Amino acid sequence: EEVEGEVFKQVVEIITEQAANELSAGRDVLVMTSRPLVTAATPELTLELSQRVSQALVQVVQGLGVRPSFIIAKGGITSSDTATKGLGVKQAKIIGQAA
Repeated sequence: EEVEGEVFKQVVEIITEQAANELSAGRDVLVMTSRPLVTAATPELTLELSQRVSQALVQVVQGLGVRPSFIIAKGGITSSDTATKGLGVKQAKIIGQAA
């Protein structure tokens, strides 16, 4: 568990640094998760895994040091966490689906 937590932290740090460097250079950045649902041995562990992924994306956004010009998110809890916890968004206007 402790080793797994350290690896998780290192991966988040690497992604954050790479994304911040690219954004600082004026380039667009894509940080994404896998599209197929990744499941664990039990529903409880699957929920824990999805919460850790959401936590990682929030940590990346919080750690950028540069605010992106835009963020595209597909919706759902992870997108909500990224906006509210990662960017501190308190209110948003939903225009409609992008596609």
